[in-house]
Amino acid sequence: MTKNKLLVLGVTVLSLLGSICTTYAADTITVTYNSKAIQFTESMGAPYVESSRVLVPLRAVSEGMSKKVNWNATTKKVTVSDNKTVITLAIGNKIVSVNGVDKITDVPATVKDGRTYVPLRFVSECLNTSVNWDATTKHVSITDITTSDSVVNQPATSMLIGKTFSTSELSQLNYLLYTPNNATADMPLIVYLHGGSGKGNDLNLLTTTNSLPKYVKDNTLGNIPAYIIMPQLPSNKKGWTDIGLSIKELIEYISETYEIDSSRISLTGHSMGGTGAWELAVAYPEIFSCIAPMSGSIIISHTTINALSNMPIWAFVGSKDTIVSPKSSIQFIQKLSMYNANAKITVFDNGTHFDIPELAYLEHDIVTWLIGQTKE
Repeated sequence: MTKNKLLVLGVTVLSLLGSICTTYAADTITVTYNSKAIQFTESMGAPYVESSRVLVPLRAVSEGMSKKVNWNATTKKVTVSDNKTVITLAIGNKIVSVNGVDKITDVPATVKDGRTYVPLRFVSECLNTSVNWDATTKHVSITDITTSDSVVNQPATSMLIGKTFSTSELSQLNYLLYTPNNATADMPLIVYLHGGSGKGNDLNLLTTTNSLPKYVKDNTLGNIPAYIIMPQLPSNKKGWTDIGLSIKELIEYISETYEIDSSRISLTGHSMGGTGAWELAVAYPEIFSCIAPMSGSIIISHTTINALSNMPIWAFVGSKDTIVSPKSSIQFIQKLSMYNANAKITVFDNGTHFDIPELAYLEHDIVTWLIGQTKE
C-alpha cells in the first residue's frame, strides 16, 4: 500500500497518563507517520488521552497521511477516503463502515471544542500500519509495514492487518490479525505460530512461506469464521517459549477486546511453531480448546503427558522429514493416547518437512477442526 493512507485508529496506552493539555508544551503528545511529524496547529487541536485511549484530531492526522476528509453536519458523519478505502464514522457510534462493511471500534469518534477526534487504534484496524506508543516520551509512531505492496490484499469482507502489542516482556510484539466477515461477539480464536524463517521485524515474512498466514492473505480458505492472530518471534529469541508469557498476554488482550469465546481458543503452528504449539499448550493448558502441531517435537515426560491428557490434539508429520524427525511426535502421541482418547496423529507418507502445511491446512481442512473444538 502506498504512502497515501488513512488514519482512524486507537492504541492501548501502557499506563494511564495524566491530564494532557491542548497547548504545545513539553508534555504534549506527538505523532509521526513514517518518521515524518504530523503537525497539530492550534486550529486543528492536539491529541489527548481519555479512558486509557489516545484520541487524535481526525483532520490533522488524516491530512498528515494525505487522506480526503468530509464532514456532514446534518448526519454528524465523517468520511475519510483514498483511492482504495472509504471509512465512515458517526459521532458517538462504535460501528464504523469500512468499504461498506461494518466494523466495531472500542471507543467511538467524539467532538471536543468543535473538532472531531477518533481513537488511534482504528488506523491499524483499517490499514496495514504498525503503531507504537512510548509512554515515557508521549510519542505515537505510525509506520507502514511495507511502503510498496501491502501485506493486506484482502476483499472488503474480511481484513488481515499488521499490529503491535506491548507486553510485560516485550516493548513491541508484532502480529497479524485476521478479522472475519461480519464479525460478532463470542467467535473462536485461532493462534498460529510460524517457523524459523518468520523471525524478525517484518511481518511480510509470515505471508511469503507456504503456510496458514499465506493462505489467509491469498484468501485460499475463503472467509474463516474465526479471529486469527499470528505473532512474530523477534530475531533475538531462540524459540516460542522465550516469549510464552507475551503470547499469553496477547491472547488475553485479543479475547477481551474482541469478546472471544474463551472455550474456543485453539493453537497451531509449523516447524519451530509446531514445537512452540506443543510447548505453549503444556505451559498453559487452561487456555486452549485444542492444538494442531505440525512438524514439531516434544519430550515424553510426566509433565507433558499430564498437561495434555484432556486436550484434543491432532498432530501432523511427514515420513520423509529430515529437518525435524517425525519420531518425536509419533512416539509422544502413542504414549499420550493411553490417557487421552482425543489425541491422534496423521503421518503423510513420503511427506517432507515443508509439505505438511499445505497437506494439513488445505487438504485436511484442519482449520474447521480447530474451530469446532470446545474446551470443557
